[in-house]
Amino acid sequence: MSAFQTTTLPVPLNEPTYQRVKRAIIGDLMRGDFNPGTHLTIDALTARYGVSHMPIREALRQLEGEGILVSLAHKGFRIEAISESYIRNIYDIALASNRCLPGAPSSEQPSRMSWKSANSMAI
Repeated sequence: MSAFQTTTLPVPLNEPTYQRVKRAIIGDLMRGDFNPGTHLTIDALTARYGVSHMPIREALRQLEGEGILVSLAHKGFRIEAISESYIRNIYDIALASNRCLPGAPSSEQPSRMSWKSANSMAI
């Protein structure tokens, strides 16, 4: 018996399964279904989302690459606590990205991007 509840994934026709799984994991994290430090296994997530191991594995690897998860050798993954430096890094990236958009202020002018708009770009 799994410690997780089953979650139904929406099925957009043009989105690969691993991306839907990744979105679902992030959604569960944002809703508080998963907390920092939570141990995730491929078997538990397979049961939770009703998909095979391969898309779960790919979604976990992508989340690991983004710094959201930490791989535990032969034991699954752990959700990493988000630190202030991680949030500042995302904010800096969002500010830099904003300057590349058409109509963005020139490099001599300070950016007027708000924390809310930077936060919405992070996910």
